[in-house]
This record gives sequence, C-alpha cells and structure tokens, in this order.
Amino acid sequence: MPRPATIVLVLLLALPAIAWAFGARQPLLENRARADYPGITAASLQDPETFEQIDSAYLERLSLRGEALDLNARLKIDLLKDSPNPEVAIGQDGWLYFQPQLQACRDKTPLSDPADTAEILARSLLVSGRNALVVIPGGKLTLHPERAPEIEPEVEACVERLEREVGARLAETPGGLDLDAELLALRAQGQDVFLRGDTHWNAAGRELFARRVLDAVRPGLARETGLRQGKEVDRPADLWKLIGTDRTDRDRVVIAERTPLDPPRNVLLVGDSQMEFAFTRPPAPGVAPLIERTLPGASPCSPDAFAAGHCDELFAKAGTVIYETVGRNVRQLTETCWRAVSMATRHLRGPAASFERVDGGTPPSATGELAIAPDAPARVRVRIPGADRADAPRLIIMPVLEGDVSVYQQPEAGGPAPCATPTATAGAALVIPIPAERRARDLVFDLTTTVGARFEAPDVIDLSDGALAAAARPTPGG
Repeated sequence: MPRPATIVLVLLLALPAIAWAFGARQPLLENRARADYPGITAASLQDPETFEQIDSAYLERLSLRGEALDLNARLKIDLLKDSPNPEVAIGQDGWLYFQPQLQACRDKTPLSDPADTAEILARSLLVSGRNALVVIPGGKLTLHPERAPEIEPEVEACVERLEREVGARLAETPGGLDLDAELLALRAQGQDVFLRGDTHWNAAGRELFARRVLDAVRPGLARETGLRQGKEVDRPADLWKLIGTDRTDRDRVVIAERTPLDPPRNVLLVGDSQMEFAFTRPPAPGVAPLIERTLPGASPCSPDAFAAGHCDELFAKAGTVIYETVGRNVRQLTETCWRAVSMATRHLRGPAASFERVDGGTPPSATGELAIAPDAPARVRVRIPGADRADAPRLIIMPVLEGDVSVYQQPEAGGPAPCATPTATAGAALVIPIPAERRARDLVFDLTTTVGARFEAPDVIDLSDGALAAAARPTPGG
C-alpha cells in the first residue's frame, strides 16, 4: 500500500505535466524572460550548476507553478515536517518561527550594550522636554518557547538573556516599557500573544501594546477611545508566505469605538511592522487603521526611514515620541539611535568640561576650544566636572564651530558607547553618551577632518531621574 507522502509526491510531479498536455502554459514570470536550458557537454555534466539551471528552466515552463509550489510547501510541512525556507523553522502544533530572531546572538551581534542603548535613548528623549516611550519587545521564540523547534542551547540562552536584560533595563528607566513582562503575564494565564503562522502579535498582544502606547501619549486615552477587540477575521500569515503557501491565521481586529474630543497633537510613532499592524494598517477590509480613530494627525515613521533622516522635520515638531523596534534588531538600533539622541539634545547646555589630547598634539586653547588640522586625526578624551563615574548616563556635547568632522571611538575599557554621533558639520554638535557606571576617561575618540575643524569647549548633560523631572513639560494637546 503506497504511503500518503508517496502519493502526494507523485501528484505533485504529475499534475503540471498533465495540465501541459491539455494545453496549459505558464506566463512569463516577474516581467522577464524564462531561464534558458544550459548546453549539455561532457564537461558541463560535471558541474552541479548545470543541473540547477535545468531545474530553473524546467520549473519556469511548468503550468500551475504556483499551485505546485504551494503543494510542495504543504508536503514538506505537513508530512515531512521540514521547512522549504531556512529562515522559517517548524515548531510544534503547526507553529512557525522566524530564525532571524536569533541573529543578535549569531551573525549580527551588537557592538554596544543593547540595554545601555535602550536607556540612553529613552532618557535623551525625555531630557529634551518631550513625552516619550521606548519599547523593544522580544520575539516569538522568547514568548512562546514551549512550541519552539530545537535550537542550539547556547544561542537560545543568549537570545533570552539579551531580551530579558533589555526589558529589565527599560522597566527601570523613565520613558521605558518592558512589554515582555506584561505579555508573559498573559501567557501565564493561558493566553497566546503571537499568531501561529506569523511573526506578529495576535489581537491580545496588539491590544496590550496599543493600550500602553495610548496611555503613554496621554493617561486614560485607551479608555477614552473605547479600545477593544472586535470581530474575528482570517489574516494572511507572513511566515506561511515565506515558505510558499497562502495559509491564514484566525484572529480578531483591535478597534476603537470613538475619537477623543481633544486628540493629542504632535505625536510621532517610530516603529517597525509591529507598530504598523497595531496602528497604521487596516486590521481587515473596511476597517479603518487604529491610528485614525485614536491618534488622528499622528505621524508614523519606520526605524529605517528615521535613521536615514526622512523624519527629521516630524521629530523636530514632535512633543511626544513613541519608539518601538523588535529585539532581533538591537544591533541596528545601537548603530542608528544616534540620530534621535543627537537631534533631541545637541542644543542643550550643561556644566563645562574640557578636551584632553592623548596623542601629544596641540592642546585646547585657553578658552577650551580645540582645533584640528586637515587630515591629521586628533585622539582626545573629555575631562568632566565632578565624578568620573555615575549611576546614571550622561551626554558629552561637542559643538562644532567650523568645518566638518567624524568621530571614531577607541575606548580604553569596555565596548563603544551606543548612540554616538558619527559625523557633524559647523553649527551642529557631536553627542557622545557615557553609559551608567562607565568612566568618562575610558572613552577615547579619534576626531578626523579633511578641511580642518574647530570645536567649542564641551558640555556635560545629566540624564539622571532628577534631571529628567526638571526637564519635563506638558505635552501640547495632551
């Protein structure tokens, strides 16, 4: 008696050929010519690439190719328990997991401490006088480990530790939110918070996130708008699509019953696809995005667009900034958070500090200004007033009076400080954070310029809780 897998495999191979015999032909794919069959010679038959070209040419000429790919995906998943896409792992009970969640402990390990990054970002937004919330949620593997596939134990432990450390730091930081702790509380009650075949939260997760965002914008705003879960829908699932099939997940929409009488103004939502699915994408056909009802007039911006400078004007006007990015992207955050920190704080002033040349070059002037000759890097550190080490982060502000300059960190102890401005021109400033419990004298910088540059004496900005409380101001419209 043939096994079911054998029958399905025979059908998979035979169905396109039968359709071709009855005249079905596949149209051109992706607006390009089909792949050509390779020339067959004694030499080419020794080359594995020849057989890959034959496969491509054959597959692109089959009718019902899409149906064949879908059937192939279902065969591998349902019967062979294998994934056609290395980025998608098959867990238990039909749950799919996104392998790039592991990248922060594999090929894209952070250069700076992610917990320091999260804290510095949140505190810098607040010290500028803005209302702010920073959220760095963990991934599906961390929130639903009981259904996860087998992973190298050391990688799994590393990812969990990294995401827990970031969450714990945010829980202790003004302007921070440890959303994972609240999602895990729902899990402890037996509530799933992720979709089965998708990388995003389900309605329970999205509702929790939306409530925290709205109440951070203005306390009580979630209740004021009547935020709740609505009707059931079938949602396209992104992980199923990645492995070649169009299965859906059953979910509910998250809606608001009313618009606030006095909507908050000047709100900027910086977030990835979790923010998009929660606020800016229609949750179902005919259902308006949540942002239109709860935060009309708010401006969305992706982290990539923000890092590229496309949202600078929106940020300059914003009285409230919500910043969300998922935990797997912490390396990118450590490399791009400088823009938010720099724009928020470069015009602030604090106690005067002083430059110290550590390369034997020309010392600062009597007024504390530092000049750098073209193509002659200056290695410096900053001597700050008071204690060299503090239990809260601080910022070094180095205003550029003339020229343009780049900074390269050469720390004498510990890793590079996160969120440091990489370049600045006249009228701007280099902003260099000092993480909590780091000594200022251990942060050494190479300053380079091709045209010559001159710096004003640096200042130090306190990011302690007391300094943030003193900087706080009412949010316009909030």
